[in-house]
Amino acid sequence: MNPLPILSSCDDCGACCLVVTEPPFRRVFDGDGEEAWNTLKRAHPALVAEILTHQAARREAGVPSHGSPCLWYDPATRKCRHHPLRPQACRAFTIASPDCLDARRRAGIEASFLAAVVTLDEVDSTSTHAAQLARAGNTRLPFAVRAKRQTQGRGQRTNRWWSDEGSLTFTLALDPRASAIERDLEPRLALAAAVSVIRAVASLGHDTSSLGVRWPNDLEANGRKWGGILAESIETTHGRRILIGVGLNLSSSLGEAPIEVRNMAASLHTILGITLDPELIFDAVIRAISRALRQLAARDDALANDWARFDLLSSQYVHVEQPGRIIEGLARGIDPAGALVVETARGRERVVAGRVRR
Repeated sequence: MNPLPILSSCDDCGACCLVVTEPPFRRVFDGDGEEAWNTLKRAHPALVAEILTHQAARREAGVPSHGSPCLWYDPATRKCRHHPLRPQACRAFTIASPDCLDARRRAGIEASFLAAVVTLDEVDSTSTHAAQLARAGNTRLPFAVRAKRQTQGRGQRTNRWWSDEGSLTFTLALDPRASAIERDLEPRLALAAAVSVIRAVASLGHDTSSLGVRWPNDLEANGRKWGGILAESIETTHGRRILIGVGLNLSSSLGEAPIEVRNMAASLHTILGITLDPELIFDAVIRAISRALRQLAARDDALANDWARFDLLSSQYVHVEQPGRIIEGLARGIDPAGALVVETARGRERVVAGRVRR
């Protein structure tokens, strides 16, 4: 059987690159682009469907697209045979070289959203580590900190986020001024990131109809939590910085988790019956967050429409805990400013912060 090519997506040019490492299959791509594309469609129709889904997501996000998918990326020469004007080094496989940056400028292609990705085998918390880097000021923004394993992952308030090697955990650090995120928009960042994760899963061609957002910052399906967001801001000597922590149970072995986690958590593997490549979903989520940040800065209604559409608490009776009080009533949706609207005995109330009891 022919080995399956590795698919990755290039933020720089909006195309999909195939890296073929096995010689028997590599010969398929020795012809011209059209011949190679038709061969791929016959050999791997599911992969072709995934490529087209990626392209559609990029068009929707307004990312430049330069023709048909790239069918040859050679790691040895760091060049793309099919589209010579395309960047000569795809960010997914190697760090952009000066000639790649020059090619981007000549082709008028927008640079990648992330300036750097810091990848660690183990860390106490990606958010804590990202905060340290942001305060030091030596890492270009925006950057992401990824870890294969967190030992003290942080959730909302004093909660801890359990994870294992089947989890995807990372924290995005950015300058709110560079992204035009004004102070009044910051409380909406967790919802914007949660929406981005669902959009990212959908962009990979998966059915997300069972996935939703549990206000204010959880991702759930069928009453089980599979993801969480921690959005916070910090002050540094270099200016205010925003940290967006993302924790996703992709294929977590919950049998190893504490009992309280096992009772309320699930993984996307069990929910959707699929195995998600961590690299693909990481790239897809970063692209989706980049798009959501642009929408948030523009106060685009499409973003608020999505968190309203993904709202899992709508029409549910809720108890929202706040310091010194509990708000009870029927949830009436999430408004465009990110507040949970609750129909109480005293009338409708907008809840901008709090913990919804399970």
